[in-house]
Amino acid sequence: MEKETKQIVVAVLFCYFLSGATGLIYQILWRRMLTLIFGSATHSTSAVLAIFMGGLALGSIVFGKLSDRLKRPLAGYAFLQMGIGLYAFLLPYFIGLIRPLYLGLARILGFSGWYYLILFLLPALIMIVPATLMGGTFPMLSKFYIRRKDILGEYVGKLYALNTFGAVLGIILSGYFLLPILGMRLLNLGAGVLSIGIGILCWLFDRRLPRVTPVSEEEVKIERLHPERITYLGWIILAGIGLSGMTSMIYEVSWTRALSLSLGSSIYAFSTMLLTFIIGIALGSLLFSLFWKKKVVPYYGFGIVEALIGIGVLILLPTFSHLPSYMLSLFAISRNYTFLIFSQFFLSFLVMIFPALLFGITFPMVAKIFIPDVRILGHRIGQIYAINTAGCVIGAFLAGFVLIPKIGAQWTITIAALVNVAIAITVFLVAPELGLTRRVSISLLSLALTLPLVISPRGWNKMSFSYAITLRPAQYLKVRNLISVEDYLRRFKLLFYREGINCNVAVLSDGETVFLTINGKVEASNSPDMPTQVLSAYLPLLLHPDPKNVFILGLGSGITAGACVHYGVNSADCAEIEAAVVEAAKFFSRENKGVLGNSKLKIIVADGRNYLLATDKRYDVIINEPSNPWIAGMANLFSKDYYELCKKRMKENGIFCQWLQSYCISPRDFQMVVRTFHRVFKHVYVWMVPGTTDYLLLGSDRELRLDHQKIQTKIEAHRINTDLNSIGIPDALALLATLRLTPLEVE
Repeated sequence: MEKETKQIVVAVLFCYFLSGATGLIYQILWRRMLTLIFGSATHSTSAVLAIFMGGLALGSIVFGKLSDRLKRPLAGYAFLQMGIGLYAFLLPYFIGLIRPLYLGLARILGFSGWYYLILFLLPALIMIVPATLMGGTFPMLSKFYIRRKDILGEYVGKLYALNTFGAVLGIILSGYFLLPILGMRLLNLGAGVLSIGIGILCWLFDRRLPRVTPVSEEEVKIERLHPERITYLGWIILAGIGLSGMTSMIYEVSWTRALSLSLGSSIYAFSTMLLTFIIGIALGSLLFSLFWKKKVVPYYGFGIVEALIGIGVLILLPTFSHLPSYMLSLFAISRNYTFLIFSQFFLSFLVMIFPALLFGITFPMVAKIFIPDVRILGHRIGQIYAINTAGCVIGAFLAGFVLIPKIGAQWTITIAALVNVAIAITVFLVAPELGLTRRVSISLLSLALTLPLVISPRGWNKMSFSYAITLRPAQYLKVRNLISVEDYLRRFKLLFYREGINCNVAVLSDGETVFLTINGKVEASNSPDMPTQVLSAYLPLLLHPDPKNVFILGLGSGITAGACVHYGVNSADCAEIEAAVVEAAKFFSRENKGVLGNSKLKIIVADGRNYLLATDKRYDVIINEPSNPWIAGMANLFSKDYYELCKKRMKENGIFCQWLQSYCISPRDFQMVVRTFHRVFKHVYVWMVPGTTDYLLLGSDRELRLDHQKIQTKIEAHRINTDLNSIGIPDALALLATLRLTPLEVE
């Protein structure tokens, strides 16, 4: 019987490991599903994350308290898992129900502050139930698994590590394999089946195990009548774990922003950064469970860990400016794609591993300090988990919406580190194991180690984040032996730099050309990108019989919008997700013909897809100018759903223009975008922009008339000869010569 019990416990732990994987898969999937409706702006994604984590906190409190009263906590865990799986099946239906609410809201309020405030509540209608169920799984299983006080710290650490390693598996499977192969719908269905399967298995296991003795009603009453059971030291520890959770999320948001600027902002880069952070937390929990086991953990132990986090982060802070150099050195060794992904992981690991390990130690350490009796283990675990998660929600909000836009990522990280040190000093000053002299001495030592790191002049090199040299390594590697990365970047002058809510925006000049960069990647310029920016406007306008109004997704330098207004359209609406880009476009006023001050141009600072979903307005021409498909957050703007949405917003005889880059994209992926485009638009024309590696896809439900004489007449009538001449197109015949594929050839 004892052997069978051990086997069942091992099987349950494996189920818990798998539930960690499904939990992360759900979070990734549901965020993607909801951003298809609410848009990919930071406002929307942060709302989804906050509600998801808020649900975890609520579930840990509600079900943590309940678990202490259950005779069969494993059965409780089983039903939670089945509930999560069933909800996964219903999610697409629920999303369909709230879509009309969202559209009505946008039409009534517009994209105002009130709109974003109310929008925060809409994901809550969908996310709060499954997130609450997920939040209950940890305290419920802890109550089942941990029966004695002396093993509490060890076993909490093992459970926390096990579930976190499961989350690592979830990131790897969903981010690199399953999502590209199965798609969102099938992966969501598969995760739901797995959750229900885990629940059924654990329910069957429960039928074979002896019962756990619950807390009696008398003990419950005693707990309520004696609030002093949580002493002032306990409240300090709880506040500390909450603030620690806040700083962990501030670091994650800030590090991800900084690392994406240094290492690239591809979808895989973001997955790699998240993977590194979670691995560190899992390893920290595991280390605590292995090395502390039955040892008594003093209060000041938590203070030491927090001090090490803060001081360690400050020591590592200058490393970010040197990451491009490290990445280029690895690039010089090999240009193999797998090797480069591993290189990103290695450098992320280098920066994150030390503080992430320590964050992984904090949760089981606080559990061992804070929980006096296993009879109330579920309740206390729930309290710790809830307060830590609530801190994470606050940290995500502060980092994304307040601190980074106001003071930048470097000072945001610095402030978070100071909070960690402040937690440590507070704990040191009240630690009962230390005498007064030691309390003061160790507090002063922490300050002495921290303050020099804060006040020393070790600022980040903004140019490293304004021009992502790792995205164009071949240019630098030619002169690598002659010049350092820092000296190479000094050839640029930084004209504008802003860390916005959604991205970093910069304008820089090399003396001849002015560049607009977003997250370090050049997105517009007044020289090499001019043909693409000009033709994106003039080509669809010339081929339309009589264009009156235009929609442009992405302002960039404003040159395309300026060309549209110069052509003579009645109105041009432009959606730009980042307000800082609007400021940066002012540096291209000569090239964009001062369009920002033209009354015909209306700039909507909002997610472009979001705007098209909400508006009833229809356009003669829609111009789509997102960044490359491989940039995180851009893939939705190359999807069939998005093209169908744009088609609904086009008038009869309307034309859709898609900018498509051929660099950093495989021929297979390029063909996939063209095929997807053709599935929506009956007639597709592929044009190559002269002097570049860019292409323009024109789509329409009518056949376009390619009459060079009529096109030439329009060129002269709209006085765009000079603009076309400047990009190497002297007349209509030269323009038609850039056509690469007709609809018949696309077929």
